[in-house]
Amino acid sequence: MSEYAGIHILKNPYHIDNTYDYFVPPDLRESLCEGDFVAVPFGNSNKREIALVVSLKKYPDNANVSCKPVFSICDKALSFSDEMLKLCLFIKQIDNLVGIRILLKLKHDSHTVLGTLIGNIHNIRSLLGLY
Repeated sequence: MSEYAGIHILKNPYHIDNTYDYFVPPDLRESLCEGDFVAVPFGNSNKREIALVVSLKKYPDNANVSCKPVFSICDKALSFSDEMLKLCLFIKQIDNLVGIRILLKLKHDSHTVLGTLIGNIHNIRSLLGLY
């Protein structure tokens, strides 16, 4: 069973959009999977944020840093499939400039696609009571 999760905070700006290690409490270990959305404390103020689990591991990447715990797992209906998670990680690896060009092309070609993506993010945040 994995004791730590590598997560990405959903609303972090590009310059701090990294994988952060979080401690997975024993009561969540059996049900937590890669692709799940979780609530975690983030920053100095420990503000509750929604994050995506991108990896599960036995040990944190940096053993000298104390890891904050995962608060809870969001509704499993919101979880990404393995394929969707791989696609997200692939897109994240694309050079920032190329990523911006893709988004601009999407916006230019189809306002519906971009609007749907943004709308889905807002719907998830609303369902989770983050607004």
